[in-house]
Amino acid sequence: MMGFRAILAIAGRDMKSTVRDKMALFWLILFPLLMLTFSYFLWANPMPPVTLDVGVVYEDSTADWGNLTFTARNVTEIMAKVVVETEEGKNVTVFRLAEYSSREEALDALKGGKLDAVLVFPEGFSKNISYGLPARVELYIRGGDAYREQVTRALLTEFFDKLSDEVAKRRIEIIAEHLPPEAPPEVVDFMRGLAWPVNASVSVVTPKALLGKAGLMGWFTIAMIGTEFLIAGMSIGATMLAEERDRNTPRSLLSPPIAPWSLLMGKMLSGLLWL
Repeated sequence: MMGFRAILAIAGRDMKSTVRDKMALFWLILFPLLMLTFSYFLWANPMPPVTLDVGVVYEDSTADWGNLTFTARNVTEIMAKVVVETEEGKNVTVFRLAEYSSREEALDALKGGKLDAVLVFPEGFSKNISYGLPARVELYIRGGDAYREQVTRALLTEFFDKLSDEVAKRRIEIIAEHLPPEAPPEVVDFMRGLAWPVNASVSVVTPKALLGKAGLMGWFTIAMIGTEFLIAGMSIGATMLAEERDRNTPRSLLSPPIAPWSLLMGKMLSGLLWL
């Protein structure tokens, strides 16, 4: 019974002294909260979707004819509506467009770091794409940042690949509507083969080991609890004998001598209660 009293006395004394020790309170309370906050913002926050600043130059006078089925301005209208959904369910615009009056002005803005890319519609683009002819666009991408350059190139290339596929699909549908009834169906298949010689399907598969924000925060919390146990155990174990000898614990708490195991268990109990 004497050993149990000693354990409780040592644990109670340590609890009271810890409350008065600001440094101990920092390491026990504030430090874990700071580490959890830093860990969350560093690793639990995925990178937000990229929004590209694209300068647009209309050198195509046929875009204003008014009698064409599809023009350069229709292309930029579609670009402005492209969005990507985040984990929180918010829609983020992929292309932020700004019109420039000349190619030189847009390239100066690109070199100055104001834009990620410049899109130029050459003369005759709207007429060619409406009449079924090859239509050409010119893209200028800002270099210097390998990650940003690759993302910009990938997004713009993907957009115009999708646009080209939709235009080709619509052209084939129009041609198929005007084919004679006796034309074999292989004719349409042949045209599809010319337009899309290779069809690649892309699917996104999330690894099972990939955790969301809640899962990552849970692992960070468990790791921080383990770190606190490690720090507290090392601190108590390294300083226990010296501190208790300086405080003259055996005489101040109880007149009979305190057994080594009672002192050890009391220090462990106080540490566990705080953690």
